[in-house]
Amino acid sequence: GAGTMSARHPRTVLYVNSWSSAHGGSSTSLIDVVGNLDPERYRSVVMCPNEGELPERLRELGMRVLVRGIHRPTREELHRFVVEVPLHWRWLRSEGIDLVHGNTSASRRSIVQAAVSAGIPYIQHVRNVARNPAANYGYRMATKIVCNSDATAEVFRAEPSLCAKTMTIYNAVDLARYETESDTRRAELGVDASRPIVGFVGQIVPRKGLTTLIEAIATVATRVPDVLLLVLGTAPPGEPEYEAECRRLVSALGLEQQVRFLGYRRDVPAFMRTFDVFALPTRSEPFGKVVIEAMAASCPVVTTRVGGIPEIVTSPELGTLIQPDDAAALSTALLDFLLDPGRRAAFGARGRASARDRFGMETMLHQLQALYDDVLSGVARAGAASALREEGAA
Repeated sequence: GAGTMSARHPRTVLYVNSWSSAHGGSSTSLIDVVGNLDPERYRSVVMCPNEGELPERLRELGMRVLVRGIHRPTREELHRFVVEVPLHWRWLRSEGIDLVHGNTSASRRSIVQAAVSAGIPYIQHVRNVARNPAANYGYRMATKIVCNSDATAEVFRAEPSLCAKTMTIYNAVDLARYETESDTRRAELGVDASRPIVGFVGQIVPRKGLTTLIEAIATVATRVPDVLLLVLGTAPPGEPEYEAECRRLVSALGLEQQVRFLGYRRDVPAFMRTFDVFALPTRSEPFGKVVIEAMAASCPVVTTRVGGIPEIVTSPELGTLIQPDDAAALSTALLDFLLDPGRRAAFGARGRASARDRFGMETMLHQLQALYDDVLSGVARAGAASALREEGAA
């Protein structure tokens, strides 16, 4: 009965991820969560649709990963969907899954349906801006909706049917990786210790504003001729046009000596300590985890007043916020830091302290595990109540 249910530890949480690649905030956040849960209280199983870097990295951490295709109830997929729901249902029961956590907003209806039928609570994580959430089955059926910023949560809080079950839990950053390593990548890149470096980390897509940054660097170079912009990140598969445009702009502005494209790197923490200033002139950002990473490495940030970023850079003492697509404002903000080492150090120290307080792994795990406890004790209470009703009926 309900009594034994609450005594059984650890509880098993199934995380459902709708893709298997490992770059991008939702995948790294999932790795952070499952790698740091309190094993006395929770054990995790992760479901991914196919083999790839995400399942590989999770297995490296000793996690249990289940690879199975998950289908949408479209006309073509309806037959597979109908077959799938009872299969998932039986599997959830046989594995003793206590809670299902949909890690990506593209929740798979068959899993949600199976969880609901099995009486297992479903938590939906929202990491991107959603449109018309009340029309989404996963959001309607979720016990709780967890948003990664108040900016992302806004549309849910405006919806009467979803408002009460919506909450914000900020993504955590594994701050230890940014604070403990003192090495930088200057030696590897052959960059002199005194050469000023501006860093960009992100997917090379139009919304990240990289062309604006390249234009700003042209202006910065008139005052600081040896400035170097390091671009970390790649274009998404099948979308090479914007990166090509960025590279053409570098040539057109004669900045070949000032801009280097380094591709996708897994050692971002060391690069955050290599940069003198971090720049992210993005046009939209659901959260902005990379901004916290820079702050955690004591690197001053220049970024935009969009999406979740003002929830991170909450005061002008923590970083400089400008409007998107404004190369002139961006170059001014970068020069303010590049020409003043004392200002860089002060902003770096304040940013680091703020990031540690608000976005440390402990803070996020405490909130998430408290949510799990709360949801599961709600299930136990409901079970006890229905058992009492049955006794009364008997």
